[in-house]
Amino acid sequence: MVLLAAAYALVEEGPIDQMLWNPHYGGVDMGLVYADTQVPWLGTSAALLQDVLSMHSVWSICVPIALVEAFGADRPRPWLGRPGLALTGAVFVAGPVAGPHCGDRVSGPCTAPRRMRPVSNPLTATSPSVR
Repeated sequence: MVLLAAAYALVEEGPIDQMLWNPHYGGVDMGLVYADTQVPWLGTSAALLQDVLSMHSVWSICVPIALVEAFGADRPRPWLGRPGLALTGAVFVAGPVAGPHCGDRVSGPCTAPRRMRPVSNPLTATSPSVR
């Protein structure tokens, strides 16, 4: 569960949101905040990776699952059936496709390193704002 949570954190904040590679994500100068631990060959900061992994792994995935499993009365039943799982997957895929975050007024241009573009969001990886 923890490994899947870490994978989710890296996919969500890397290729989907581009937060790992955009130094102006959300209007905050992330490049300045995390400048001390910048890893040039990754195009991001070690401290930012640590923050993203701990936040999403613990608070977005593991804690909610632990709470539901601890207080749920019907434990052997899966949380979602096939229709619910299909709808959840469709919403997860439609979000980044419908509204990529790179190049908007708040986040500024996306700066994913060239070697990271194959795993970047397809719509933003080919945009002219990507350096």
